[in-house]
Amino acid sequence: MHYIQQLWPDHVIRTMVEEHEVILANLKRLRQLVGEICQEDRLVDLTLLKTIAGNLLAAEPHHQREENVLFLELEELGIEGPPTVMRMEHVELRKLKHDFAELSEQADELELEAFKSRLKRTALSLVGMLEEHIEKENQILYPCALAEIEEDTWKTMQTACEAIGPCDFKPMRETVSQSP
Repeated sequence: MHYIQQLWPDHVIRTMVEEHEVILANLKRLRQLVGEICQEDRLVDLTLLKTIAGNLLAAEPHHQREENVLFLELEELGIEGPPTVMRMEHVELRKLKHDFAELSEQADELELEAFKSRLKRTALSLVGMLEEHIEKENQILYPCALAEIEEDTWKTMQTACEAIGPCDFKPMRETVSQSP
């Protein structure tokens, strides 16, 4: 993504790509964590799993800025296909993120093998879909936006994005204690 270096530090697209990096780091750790949890014969401390679930939900302002600022601007320019696809994927991703967060909170209430099975299915579906979604935005949608949107429009868009607010990501701290 060589285009990032050409953007000022708080440019709308630069901010979105930087948020993608945080999301991707959470997804990478989630993929590893699911593998670790599924190999255990007892329920381990799920603090990190819950933190990752919270971080994925905390990306909602990112999606709102895309939908309510970036996508609208592209549509005003007559570019409707990519924003429409991305919006539909956001709907699916929101559902998957909420399902995953709910599952991470219900772990103690489920039989271990049922939990591990649901965790693997839900989390890995979310990881795969969200990674693909981010790739499309970083490689197709954002470069398109940079090519089509006039330079002076970005400042107005930045103000609109600031009104929506930032993502509230929490640090991913490793846990060492295990539940009995």
